[in-house]
Amino acid sequence: MCGIVGYVGNKQVVPLIIDGLRKLEYRGYDSAGIAVVNEDHKLEIRRAKGKLRNLEEAIRLTPLDGTYGIGHTRWATHGRPTEENAHPHRDCTGRVVVVHNGIIENYIQLKERLSKLDHEFVTETDTEIIAHLIEEYLKEGDSFEKAVHQAALELRGIFALSIINSDEPDTIIAVRQGPPVVIGLGDREYFVASDIPPILIMAEKGGFKHFMLKEIYEQPRAVRDTVQGRISLDSGRVFLDEMKNITESDFKRFTSIKIAACGTSWHAGLAGKYMIEQLARIPVDIDYASEFRYRDPVIDENSLLLVISQSGETADTIAALREAKERNAKVLAICNVQGAMIVREADGTILTHAGPEIGVASTKAFTSQMIALYLLGLYLGEIRGTLSPEQAHRHAQQLAELPVKLEHLLNESDQMEELSKEFFRATDFLYLGRGINFPVALEGALKLKEISYIHAEGYPAGEMKHGPNALIDERLPVLFINTREEGNRASELRYEKTHSNIVEVKAREGIVISVLTEGDTMSSAVSDYVIEIPPSSDLLSPLLSIIPLQLLAYHIAVRRGCDVDQPVVWLTVKERLGIEDIVAALLVGTFLLAMGAFGLALGLNARRREQFMRLQPFRPKLFIPLERISFLSTGVISLLMGLFVLVGGLYWAFR
Repeated sequence: MCGIVGYVGNKQVVPLIIDGLRKLEYRGYDSAGIAVVNEDHKLEIRRAKGKLRNLEEAIRLTPLDGTYGIGHTRWATHGRPTEENAHPHRDCTGRVVVVHNGIIENYIQLKERLSKLDHEFVTETDTEIIAHLIEEYLKEGDSFEKAVHQAALELRGIFALSIINSDEPDTIIAVRQGPPVVIGLGDREYFVASDIPPILIMAEKGGFKHFMLKEIYEQPRAVRDTVQGRISLDSGRVFLDEMKNITESDFKRFTSIKIAACGTSWHAGLAGKYMIEQLARIPVDIDYASEFRYRDPVIDENSLLLVISQSGETADTIAALREAKERNAKVLAICNVQGAMIVREADGTILTHAGPEIGVASTKAFTSQMIALYLLGLYLGEIRGTLSPEQAHRHAQQLAELPVKLEHLLNESDQMEELSKEFFRATDFLYLGRGINFPVALEGALKLKEISYIHAEGYPAGEMKHGPNALIDERLPVLFINTREEGNRASELRYEKTHSNIVEVKAREGIVISVLTEGDTMSSAVSDYVIEIPPSSDLLSPLLSIIPLQLLAYHIAVRRGCDVDQPVVWLTVKERLGIEDIVAALLVGTFLLAMGAFGLALGLNARRREQFMRLQPFRPKLFIPLERISFLSTGVISLLMGLFVLVGGLYWAFR
């Protein structure tokens, strides 16, 4: 998620690096920093917690400039998102500076060794040890380049580095072991970055308020582009042409499929398990890529590993791919980026053609990945003989109808905005689904917590009785995905079982939101809120069900005042409370101030106090001094309370 930008040349380095970092904001980050070396070979660093504008303010207050430098946006992994932990990091001498993407897995051992050599560490990060390790090799008389090379050999993990040394003018050394590094060559100037946008492109929102909303609305096109040229609508035959080292006979002989992925891609993989097993009748297991390499997986030449990654550069997914290759297994990648690491290293690829995804919360990549998995399931079913030509043709027709149904859902999106008004103050959400609807529940919950910071859990509906039902009360929204394919007995049985779960939630006074197929009468009758999707086959229904859940998460996050495109790890109070809560605080504070002023006026003016007391239907018999004191004390207390609430509201409103 981190971003790296570096520049060597004859232009002003600071504006170039800041502009480059701005073009990497879509990757998400919680702090930023820059290091430059000036003409006197003096190295200076500026860092700031939070958004890039905070770093720009730090540079405005304490300017710096130079002839070359590196910048970084950090997503906290080791250490809190603070200014101290923000990159760049330096060695003991202050001459070597490093920025880093990825994770150094053996940093604790290296840190202990370097500490014994009198190196002092001032951050909680794994990155800092790299600068000190390079310093140690420089002490031994190595050149800058050799010192970096020797240090890199000791690092275990997947990482990308950019390093400068104030003793080596106009030099940036870049290192990669996994994550990408892009080099740009100009006219007597050189660029380095962790992605292409800082060097080549600037994405536009196309009239949408946020990239995430734009990408939600791009899903019909993404589905069309992913399907185009890969399936015949006449015969239903699927064509997968991007297989470098996987033949048709390989696909026929595989006895099992393993899927490794992370986050949203893992949810797509779980939906793919249902698709492939039903269409091709081949067992499918799914792993988190971060766990796959550490559990000694049972995989051999008769297994196919399927790795899924939007970017193709996910460190854990790359590690899983390499683990499988070492065991002589074939690897098939589903990826959105041509030329990405997993595309280059896999034996075959299905590119999703979703287009660039700028928003941190993945949307169109999820639907495109499910389409790719569906196509793979159809292909395997056809060549392994588990699908008849008639069945394949029917599936192809259903797939062709899908983009129109997606567009229909998006045209009816106003309902989600209205629904967000009811639930943006919720503190918890529970998402439930059975069978292929379970991955949709997981993804819906992930989208909500990822961008609105509301705690949300996805659960199999059948497991509700094993714990989650203890949480259900009149304050908990419970969202069910309970679609069905008419005439499909398995689908209707699952629908009936999930309906009984809805009734259970209502018996505990929970708030039920149900995603149902158009025309449903049974579950809609026991639901508080109903979201309808067009009729669809069981296997394609997740692509429709997820659309309203993405929109609901988006509108709730916007209403809470959250940064939708760049969610952060630590919340501001404004994001926790929401804009409406702050406005309410300002109104209450103003009211209390007015009441306090009124009380003081009555306490200080005997004539007005007497007039006010005559208006009361019941006047307690108090001595005049006590009466005056009561008004004065009430006025002072109200003034202080009002001032406190008003100042607090103003502070968080403009923070």
